[in-house]
Amino acid sequence: MTLHEIALGANTLSVSLMGRYHLPKSKQRFVTAACLAYEDDLRYLVCADMVGSLHLYVSEERITETTSLATLPTCSLSKTHGKGGLTDIHFFSNYIHTVGRDGFYNKWSIIDSQLVNCSQFKISKQFDWIAKLIPEGDGNTKLVVFHNTELLLYDLLAEQVVLRLDCGGGHRSWAFSQAEGCHYFAYIKDKTTNLASKAATLPCTRLVGEHHSGKITDCRMFSMRGRDFLVTSADDGHVIVCEIVNAAFSHVSHEREAVLKTRCSTLVHISNTKCLTLTPSLAGNDDVIVFSGGGRAQLLVSVLTCDADGEVTGAVKSSMNVTKGVSMFRRQSRDDNSEEADVRIMAVTSHPLGHYTHLISAACSDGTIK
Repeated sequence: MTLHEIALGANTLSVSLMGRYHLPKSKQRFVTAACLAYEDDLRYLVCADMVGSLHLYVSEERITETTSLATLPTCSLSKTHGKGGLTDIHFFSNYIHTVGRDGFYNKWSIIDSQLVNCSQFKISKQFDWIAKLIPEGDGNTKLVVFHNTELLLYDLLAEQVVLRLDCGGGHRSWAFSQAEGCHYFAYIKDKTTNLASKAATLPCTRLVGEHHSGKITDCRMFSMRGRDFLVTSADDGHVIVCEIVNAAFSHVSHEREAVLKTRCSTLVHISNTKCLTLTPSLAGNDDVIVFSGGGRAQLLVSVLTCDADGEVTGAVKSSMNVTKGVSMFRRQSRDDNSEEADVRIMAVTSHPLGHYTHLISAACSDGTIK
């Protein structure tokens, strides 16, 4: 294996031999990924082969074309990513980062010219083939993952899939790039070259703080007097209003974090809460009207206000049972005793008709919309 340096001048191009490296014997003796790493004023070459072995070499500054001896590895680790092999290597943040076809993400450090594993974790049980690692300048990292016939672009910071594309699977020629705020993916399928693009998503912020005791069922965000708030509902029956403060990148967790400060938690349902919708008040102030629905067909109408001192309070203005409303759509097989059943409001929307009048639509668990 050889390493060359390409230098571009004003009107010239030169290629210099940087090193020759001896690959240990293997059934699959060819390189699948490689990168340069730096530690203690030394330059290292890290490479991997098809069977998942990882090799570390001390890279000289420059050698001559007549040099015949190849550099031997100072460290060789076998099957670091199982039998499937290692697919990509990068050096950033003073660590060597590797991914492979076993679905694992590994971090390595170089100590005394030896590779030491610092962490190893599996991204998801569904991800069994990580094909590419994409470091970004803001501390985030994205992964190109193949799962069944789909390509997935996974955001480590947000812990979510930001791009999903049915390309037929990873056993094909493909290329991925990111430029000018867009993701580009080219692949060959059915003897045809295809190009897909998607706008890059904004960085995700992890919200940290005490919150509900039950499963969160819905959330809505709004701004009031230059401050950002989050309203959430949950199976514990509470509707909580929190302010999002101190949004910044954490160098401890290496994630973008913001703290949730509870400002109001007095909106309580008699059963679980399933859905929310927010509507700005049309009465000439900054108030926000909250419509929340849940179990026992209960719909609460609450108003959030902010006083002169900046304190946010919430008050329930009305509580109603939607089984008494008019059904716009109704399943014909439902009997007339549905009012006595445990009906849950699963989704709710509102549309202002005037300063004090709103049209509310509620989708219920008994198949009706009221």
